[in-house]
Amino acid sequence: MFPRFALFSVTTAVLAYAFAPMAQRLLFLMPASTAVSKDPSAIKVGLVGAADIAKFAVLWPASRESSVVVTAVAARSVDKAKAYAAKHGIPKVHSNYQELIMDPDIDVVYIGVITELHYAITQYALQHGKHVLLEKPAVFLEHEAKKLVALAREQNKILLEAFHWRYHPAAIRVQELVVEQKVVGSLESMELKASLYDPMASKAEGAAKQSVKLFDRWCYLVDEMHYYLPKDQWDIEIESVEMMPTKMHAKLTATPVESPDLEKGEGGGASAVKPVQITMDAYKDKLEIPSWYVSFQGSNGSLRYDNALFPFIYHKITKPDGTVEQRYTAAANDTSENAVGKSTFAHQLEIFASLLTEQDEWKKAKTNQALWASMIRNAKMAERMVAASDQTPVSSWTFPQDYQMPR
Repeated sequence: MFPRFALFSVTTAVLAYAFAPMAQRLLFLMPASTAVSKDPSAIKVGLVGAADIAKFAVLWPASRESSVVVTAVAARSVDKAKAYAAKHGIPKVHSNYQELIMDPDIDVVYIGVITELHYAITQYALQHGKHVLLEKPAVFLEHEAKKLVALAREQNKILLEAFHWRYHPAAIRVQELVVEQKVVGSLESMELKASLYDPMASKAEGAAKQSVKLFDRWCYLVDEMHYYLPKDQWDIEIESVEMMPTKMHAKLTATPVESPDLEKGEGGGASAVKPVQITMDAYKDKLEIPSWYVSFQGSNGSLRYDNALFPFIYHKITKPDGTVEQRYTAAANDTSENAVGKSTFAHQLEIFASLLTEQDEWKKAKTNQALWASMIRNAKMAERMVAASDQTPVSSWTFPQDYQMPR
């Protein structure tokens, strides 16, 4: 009995020690336990949609930031908005989306409603002078993305597609290693996988809604691919795409183009660099340990980045020599020795807020241009990938609710 108890105790202690940092980082994803004093000039955010994702993307990280405050919410149902506001301490409830967007006390709208409504609501918000943090995927179609970008530029407003993963130091470090330092050598192949079980994935009503739910998963892979393959260095062509209600498999080829930043091989020029073979796999129906990674194979070996979606909980960057790197950051307003829980969402909100207060107009314009180009590129590739599969083209998708601004 005693040996078993001792073994159990030791095992429990070891596991507790091993997982304590992870548990701490999960706690930092939650709202701050004590109220943070807000600056008088804090950016005021209104939530379009009483969605769960808004908690992670805005409410909880804002609770730790003195420069951002959530002041209002609107939902398709006033009762739902009231309940959401009461639960999260939001002072103002609007009866509809238009009323919230027209509120002169709001600087930014966070749009977290269903993707089918993104285009119309974002257009309305930009037209009425609001900055927009738009939940991913931003839109379905390239021409919609271009119109929103043109409007944001015309109105001189911030428009950011909320791919939160890319703002974490771990993602930035992988980009440094692969793109700048070229630790894998000449890139030969790239593999992207997202497997996260969703019990409701196959229960969406209608083919279009199922396509949207799957799109919500594989759009991350498209963004990851673009993040690590700079636009001015690569042309990406689709070889094949298979799409089913709960899974997607794609093969693509990235061909190098002439660029001052492109490393030249023997003979010089883009032709001296080999095309990169890319595979993407997204699953919503696999009963397996969640797996979300991107790996790179090159002439000097491979690099793999595990848990690319939620690196603030745990991640691992395995380099060609077998060594492992990790990059974490302290959560805002926490000075404890092991404060390493600043989430991807917190980094994203911080970046967004900094753009609103940036005084250097050239720097601001350059950052905006990069963000807008990324949004257009993502929409264009997604539209092309759907067209390359045997699915109904995106332009023909129909829904119970269309793209019109809801009343």
